[in-house]
Parts: sequence; structure tokens; C-alpha cells
Amino acid sequence: MILRNIKKSFGKKSVLSSFSLSVRKGERISLYGESGEGKTTVLDIMLGLIKPDEGEIDLEGDTLSAVFQEDRLIENISVINNLILVTEDRNKALIMLSSLGLEGEENSRTESLSGGMKRRLSIARALLYPSSILLLDEPFTGLDEENKKKCASLILNSSSDRAIVLVTHSKEDEVLLKIERRVSISNC
Repeated sequence: MILRNIKKSFGKKSVLSSFSLSVRKGERISLYGESGEGKTTVLDIMLGLIKPDEGEIDLEGDTLSAVFQEDRLIENISVINNLILVTEDRNKALIMLSSLGLEGEENSRTESLSGGMKRRLSIARALLYPSSILLLDEPFTGLDEENKKKCASLILNSSSDRAIVLVTHSKEDEVLLKIERRVSISNC
């Protein structure tokens, strides 16, 4: 996937003025910058959720999955049904739930889960979707250290051929996900 000279403003506030990024197969990238500088905006543009004012986006055949800053789960359906949305393989979904400490919760309504459980479910759903690039926007928010390490390990083990683009304020998250390249959003 390639982004070339991306520009984006919200009203009179310029967020991105000339941002470019190339994401190669299996690469692990971190986007960093101050709050409000456009890190999440870059991910939203990559996903096609918002359009840039100018610039080019070339997917090059890549498919994307994401863990958003906020959990974008369907609250009024079961945990397993949130996963069945992206994979028809129920057994694979159950294994993923077990790997993240959510075994026994498959029939629970999503709205009944704690914040940390919802975060792990969001990660599971993104990993189960067959994508070539995984976008992670503050993926470990609300997780204790044990679950953070468990999730990071599962992300790495499930993403050997998948590129990872991480947005975080935590150097620890970059270390856990073995980030290879840091890209600044500042002054872009």
C-alpha cells in the first residue's frame, strides 16, 4: 500500500499537509506524533473511512483489518457472532477466544463484557479477518500487563506475512510488537 502526498484539513485546521507512506509485506511500522497531529486520520484514510483532500492512495491489492481506538463491536449480539462476521470458521473463532482468555464467553452478549474483554474481542476480530495489513490504533488501551503481552504475542504469531501499522503513545507497545520502522506524523 502506498500513500502519496496526502493532504487533509478539517475546516481551517490542516492535519496532514504532505504525508507519504509505503507499507511493504510483513513490515512493522509505528506512526508517532503529538496528540491531534493526524495519526488516526492516516489510518482512517487508509481504511477509506475518510477521503483525503489531495493525494493518491494505491492499495496494490492489499486488504486491511483494524483495531480502532474505540471498540467498534456490535453490542447487542453475542461474542461469537461478532467474530462470525469476519470468519465462517467457528472453531477458529473459538480457538482465538481461548487464546485471549475469553473461553466460555462465546455466547455472552457483547454489551455485558468488561472494557478489557471488549478490547481483546476487537483484537480477535481484526486478526480473524483475512487481511494483508493490520492497522492498530492504541490497541492495548484498557489492558493489564498480562493481557497486553498475551495480545501482542498473538498479534505477532498471527501476522507473520501481514504488515502492521501501529499508532501508539507507548514505546513499550512498540517493543512488544517488534516495530521495525517509526514514521513521524509531525509537520506532514
